[in-house]
Amino acid sequence: MASSITLPTDLPRVRNIHFRSFSSCSFAKFRQNHSSFETPVCFENNAIIFVKQGSKIMHHAKSRFVIAQNEALFLKSGTYTLSNIAIENGAYEAWLFFFDNAFLLSLMQKYHALRKKPHQRISAPALKSNHAQLLDILQSFAPYFEDNTQIFEPLVELKFEEIFAFLLLHSDEFSAFVDEIFSALSLKYMDLFSHCDEAFLSVAQMAQYAKSDISSFSKTFKHNFKLSPKQYIDEKRFKKAQHLLINSTQNINEICTTCGFSSPSWFIKRFKNRYGQTPKQFQKTAKI
Repeated sequence: MASSITLPTDLPRVRNIHFRSFSSCSFAKFRQNHSSFETPVCFENNAIIFVKQGSKIMHHAKSRFVIAQNEALFLKSGTYTLSNIAIENGAYEAWLFFFDNAFLLSLMQKYHALRKKPHQRISAPALKSNHAQLLDILQSFAPYFEDNTQIFEPLVELKFEEIFAFLLLHSDEFSAFVDEIFSALSLKYMDLFSHCDEAFLSVAQMAQYAKSDISSFSKTFKHNFKLSPKQYIDEKRFKKAQHLLINSTQNINEICTTCGFSSPSWFIKRFKNRYGQTPKQFQKTAKI
């Protein structure tokens, strides 16, 4: 069996591939002149595989998918075993489109109104389409594989957005498929922060910890926890301040600095607004 690869991270070391990578998405054209079998591939991001020549066979757990020529497959992140079947003249070609998780979440939220209520749960790891208009959109990326083509990331993001919106509008199954992805990504955020002991000083630090951009992270965090990241940081700071007021010998100024508040006066004012007592009053009451 061939050695495993991780995509899109390993794109630079894959032979016979031409790719473009951006902060929110990546796309690649892979071509070879022979068939290859049972290559383990870990997809870090959700992706679309569009087979231009030949066919592809994919295995994931107990699922098996065959992507014929001029078919596209939207697949969830995960580990798959891939076989590329060349056509009679020995050619195989596929285009790959990778959606960064934060970017995909932002599209899910932006097009929430287009997401139809699913009639049934889609638990499959992938969803196939051969809709002619979708294939036209995918093939419109052809000029971007040319070395002399200047590419602007906002334009690429708009084209990825076009793919996503088209699938939502033309496939009830895709809406259900997206809901499954959204639930999985939401659980990831819940797992990251529900029992997190990190002392974050800013929303930017939290977004970096979640490997997301600030805007998408803030929306997703608020959706899951029903409070903003800033409110989460304040909650953690005040709980730490309460603990130190009761269990340490630090004075108010020291506790203010330890917990990351900008000034003692601001800390005292916010503490009183929150708990109805000044930090000193709280300390005396708690130690009685």
